[in-house]
Amino acid sequence: TAAERRLSEFKPQELANTALAFATSNHRDENLLAALATWQNSNVTNHPRFEGDLDKAYGSIRCRAMVMPCHTDLCFPPEDNEAEVARMPNAELRVIESDLGHLAGSPGISEETDQFVSQGIADVLNAG
Repeated sequence: TAAERRLSEFKPQELANTALAFATSNHRDENLLAALATWQNSNVTNHPRFEGDLDKAYGSIRCRAMVMPCHTDLCFPPEDNEAEVARMPNAELRVIESDLGHLAGSPGISEETDQFVSQGIADVLNAG
């Protein structure tokens, strides 16, 4: 998988940053358990309208969308998002270049990524 390929690029500092962010946040154990349950049970195709068809499910998303993964994110690597965006008729992929991994799009961590994300949001909102 793309995540396995990313392991060869793994940076210990990314794990440390993620652990520190989680430890110093207001996350409660129940919130983490709820997030894990969502990740385990979420399946966009699990609806009678889509009948298990991923192309149908993603193709039904008609609104403008921008998917912004980080190129060093081990949880949601950009390669996975490329496949999703390709199925969405009005979506665009913009990859955040950062060593922060999964935290890259979090506000206030990096002025450069804040500007990148803000520009992406503005572009989506201002698109014809």
